[in-house]
Amino acid sequence: MKITKRQLRRIIKEEKRKLIKEQSPPSQDVDSNPGRDDMFTMDDELKELHTYISHMNHYALVAADLMGEMSMRYGELAALATYANNAANAAVEVGERFDIALEEMAKEY
Repeated sequence: MKITKRQLRRIIKEEKRKLIKEQSPPSQDVDSNPGRDDMFTMDDELKELHTYISHMNHYALVAADLMGEMSMRYGELAALATYANNAANAAVEVGERFDIALEEMAKEY
């Protein structure tokens, strides 16, 4: 049986969300990175922001996944599932851009 690229993308996205949903929320600890660790030591608010962004990513993806499941049972939620997916994608992008900015800041630090 052949599957289309679109079907493959959907399957990958669903599996990724399932894995994220199964994980517990991110811990307060962050990955070890010497430059970043120094910045976090100097600025607790920066470390706190990193933690909040990590949690936002996790919960946005979980919420989008749940909303997608619920919209299959309750058609009225289908439009909201689209918004939830958009919010999850935006949260992921914020996290990725924040990590890139931290890497750049760590190089200068």
